[in-house]
Amino acid sequence: MPVVETTEHEVPHTSTVPANYGKPVKLRVREHDGTPDNTPPDKRRVVLMLHGRTVPVLAVYDIGLGDYSWSRVLAHAGYDVFMMDLQGMGRSPRPEMDNACNANPDHQDRVSDPNLPLPYPCAPSYPHQLGNSQSDWDELHAVVTYIKNLRGVNQVDMIGNSAAAFAMGPYAIQHDTNVRSLMFQAPAFTPNGQDSASGTEFGAPYPMPRDTPPYPMNLGLKAGLKTAWGAEVSPDCRASRRRVWWTWSGKRSWRATTRAAPGGSRCRAAGRKG
Repeated sequence: MPVVETTEHEVPHTSTVPANYGKPVKLRVREHDGTPDNTPPDKRRVVLMLHGRTVPVLAVYDIGLGDYSWSRVLAHAGYDVFMMDLQGMGRSPRPEMDNACNANPDHQDRVSDPNLPLPYPCAPSYPHQLGNSQSDWDELHAVVTYIKNLRGVNQVDMIGNSAAAFAMGPYAIQHDTNVRSLMFQAPAFTPNGQDSASGTEFGAPYPMPRDTPPYPMNLGLKAGLKTAWGAEVSPDCRASRRRVWWTWSGKRSWRATTRAAPGGSRCRAAGRKG
């Protein structure tokens, strides 16, 4: 079994998210490299994993409960595995999300941490969704380019969870020479989604910033995760209950990677992709 080396990366990027447009940011990426020694670049297999709408990447692919980590399984099989968070998720920058008033108004009663003081409900100071498909593609491209330069490879294999389909699918079409293969896990698809701007294949149909929804951030609670998990997995499964707790509270957990209030999590609000 290959020795797996873990590295934390901060990928430089000039933001195209309206809330911090044009500012330099660093996208957080974790790497588990299980590539056997003396593997030439043209034989190295690189995998890039991306989160969905509500759960950051480490809580999906690198939970750390025993061998319950898809990324590590791949690394032990000889792959070089990277996991990235888009802005507004996990450990990457979250512009306008340190202001508790910018939370979904229906979630503001969940604020309890001293770092997010909210003594009374308030209107958002940034009443817009955080990014759109283009900003997601830009960040994905920045990470792909970084990986190609770092490892001397021409292509990456992509794995995406849920709403990662909105980012990875169109990206693979636009940059097919960068993508060797593409796999979706429970992909999200909106059959009545917005068309691209008239006369374009991938142009945004509306200028940003956009107020759908009129806030950039959602807040979650462990109880909500437990309820959602319980709807999918039998309550008699002890291993399932243990994974709920670890997913929320472990060192690679959802809560830890979102730097949220005790008992709560922060993630970017799901806006219309387009």
